[in-house]
Amino acid sequence: MSRARPLARRFAALLLPCAALLLLLGAPSGRATPAHRGTSASAAAAEVTLPAPLKSALETIVVDDLKRHETFLTSAECAGRDTLQPGLEKARDYLVDHHKKFGLESGHSDGSYLFEYELPAIVFGAEDHLAVMKGQAVDAFLPGVDFVPVRRSGSGTVEGDVVFCGYGIVDAEEGYDDWKGIDVKGKVVALLLHEPRETKKGRPFKGVDWTDHARISHKGRAAAERGAAAVLLFTDPANHDDLSVLKGEHPRYGSLDPKRDCPIPVVHCSGAIGDRLFGPGQLLSWQKAIDAKLAGAPRAVEGARVRLEVKLSGTQAKTHNVIAVKRGSDPLLRDEWIVLGAHYDHIGVDEYGRIFHGADDNGSGTSCLLEIGEALGQQGVEVKRSVLLIHFSGEEHGLLGAAAWCKAPLFPAEKTLAMVNMDMVGRGRPKEIDAAGLAYSADFQALVRKATTLSRARLKVGEGGMQYFKRSDQFEFWRLGIPVLFFMEPEEHPDYHQVTDTMEKIVFGKVAETAKLVTALTWLLGEAERRPRQEGIPP
Repeated sequence: MSRARPLARRFAALLLPCAALLLLLGAPSGRATPAHRGTSASAAAAEVTLPAPLKSALETIVVDDLKRHETFLTSAECAGRDTLQPGLEKARDYLVDHHKKFGLESGHSDGSYLFEYELPAIVFGAEDHLAVMKGQAVDAFLPGVDFVPVRRSGSGTVEGDVVFCGYGIVDAEEGYDDWKGIDVKGKVVALLLHEPRETKKGRPFKGVDWTDHARISHKGRAAAERGAAAVLLFTDPANHDDLSVLKGEHPRYGSLDPKRDCPIPVVHCSGAIGDRLFGPGQLLSWQKAIDAKLAGAPRAVEGARVRLEVKLSGTQAKTHNVIAVKRGSDPLLRDEWIVLGAHYDHIGVDEYGRIFHGADDNGSGTSCLLEIGEALGQQGVEVKRSVLLIHFSGEEHGLLGAAAWCKAPLFPAEKTLAMVNMDMVGRGRPKEIDAAGLAYSADFQALVRKATTLSRARLKVGEGGMQYFKRSDQFEFWRLGIPVLFFMEPEEHPDYHQVTDTMEKIVFGKVAETAKLVTALTWLLGEAERRPRQEGIPP
C-alpha cells in the first residue's frame, strides 16, 4: 500500500483525536446543545477551557497551606496516625473541620462527615488501675492518662514490692547485666526504656541506633523469664523531655495472641508515677549513674508497693473514613459520582517509642486532597457530576477503609464514573508524577493531557507505578469495575515506612501542581459524555 494518502483521508485522520476528546468532553448522555450541533469537532475541542471561577479557585492551592496541613498531620499530637489510635482521631477531626470550612457538604442526611466501620481491636479495661502505696498513703493513677499497657502485654492483677533493674538488659559480650545479684520473683520490676548512652557512638551496644535490647517486648519477656509479676516501664529522663505515657499503644488493631504476648502485665508509666514511686528526680539520678559506669545497678525500692490490674480484651472498635461532597450542578448528572481519595492513616509508633510521621505516606496525598477540596468549595465553582472526597483509614493494615466503603458505599458502584487516588505525591523528581492505570486507558490519557494544559500544572505525568497498584486504595474500586488512576511518585524512596519520612523532605511545589492537575481533571470528568474506558489491567 502506498504511504501517500488522498487529501480527504489525511484531513479525516487529523480530526480523529479531536473527535475522541470531544466524546469525553461534550454534552452529557448525548444531550447536545444547539451550539454543539453547529460547531466542528476541531473547533469545539479548541474552545474547551476552565470556567473563570475554577481558574480563580486554582489560585487557592498554595504551598503555605500544604505546609500547614503537613505540620499538623506529622505532629507528635497525631503520633503517626495509626488506625484506631487517638492520633488518627485528631487527624480525622482536623480533616472534618477543614472540609466544613471549605463549604463542602456532608455525605449523610444527618450532616456527618464520617463513614463508620468496625475493625478487630485490642483494648484495655475501663477499670484497669495502678496504685502506688507508701505507708498509709495510696495514690491511684488512671489508665490511658498516667499509664498504658504496651503492645504484647499480658493481663493480670498484681500487688507486690518494687525492684529497679535499670534498662533490663544483659549483654555478655559487653559484660553488662542489669539483673545481676537481685531476685525479682513475684516482684514488680521497674525498667527504663531504650539503652545506656543512647546518643553516644561506640560502647556499650556499638552505635547511636538502638539495638534489639531496647525493644519493649524484649524487656517485658526478660522480666517474665526471671519470674517477675509485672513490669513498669519509664521513659529514660536523661535523654527525653517528654515523660508522658507512650502514644500509640492501645487501643490497637488486631487480636490477642497468647503465643506471642508476654505472660505478665507490662505497662508504660508517666514521669508523675516515677516521682511518686521513687522520689522526685531519683530515676534521673539512677540512670546517670548506670550510664556513667556502664554497669547495671539493680536495687529494691524501699517502702513502696504497687497494685496493678490490666485486663486486655479483644473487641470490635469503630473507626472512620472522612467524606466530603461537592454536589453536581447538572440535574440529570448529579446522581453520578467522581471519587477522589487519599488515605490519612500511617503506621503510628514503634516499640522503641519512635513516631513514624508519614509526611509523604500519606501526609502528602492527604494535604493534596484538602487543597482540592478548598478549590472545589470556592464560590461559583461548579462540576456537573457530584464529587466525593474520601480520606481513608486502615490503608496501612490492608486497604481496610477502602474495602469497607466498597462493600457498603453510600451510592451504587455503577453510579461512580471514576476514582482518582493520591498516595505519596510529595517526593521523587520535582516535576514528575506517575498515574498508575493511565497506560490502560486512551480516554484517561486524553483527559490527563487536557487537564495538564487547562490547569497549567508544571508536571510530566508518566504511566508507571503499576508495581504498586494493589497497594493503595484505588485497587478496591478497580475490583468493582470502576476506572481508576493512582497518582504517586515514580519511585519508592528509602524513607518509605521509616521514621525519616518527615515533612522537610516534601517537595511542596510538586504537591501543589498535582492538586491543580487533579482539580482540572475532576472538572473534565464532570463534563465527560461517558465513563472512561480502561481495559487490560492484569488481575
